[in-house]
Amino acid sequence: NGIGFFMAMLGVGFSIAMLYGVTFLTQRFKNHKIALYTFLISTVCFGVTILPDQLGLVWISGFILALAMAVAYPVLITLYSDLVGAERQGWIMGVNNAVIAVAWAVTGATGGFFSSINEMLGLLIGGVIMGLTTIGMVIYNKSKHVKIAN
Repeated sequence: NGIGFFMAMLGVGFSIAMLYGVTFLTQRFKNHKIALYTFLISTVCFGVTILPDQLGLVWISGFILALAMAVAYPVLITLYSDLVGAERQGWIMGVNNAVIAVAWAVTGATGGFFSSINEMLGLLIGGVIMGLTTIGMVIYNKSKHVKIAN
């Protein structure tokens, strides 16, 4: 029961973010800044989930994480799409979809493997990866935004 309710709560967070959050934020802020802050929020939320005996905080951070990731996903696809001109959109979106498919497969396999070792290990590794992603986004934000050559 608890897992089902938690998943439902994540779904509500995703829905709210997709319905209202993405449009609200993209009308007010640049996409690369939105991505940076959603990664930062996600990293903090992952950190909260590994705190011992903090079930209430895990539920709250899970909801906030769902909001952040649902906003980040379309923003990242837009940033990726903006790397090429109109004539290469099909190619870049094909690459994007292939990478996402592999990422989902790897995530499922490694998540199951890590949880068989320790139920918190997958969350810990996810948090570290989110932290590294946040650092990568900071570096990206400080660099010149250059389009891929056509």
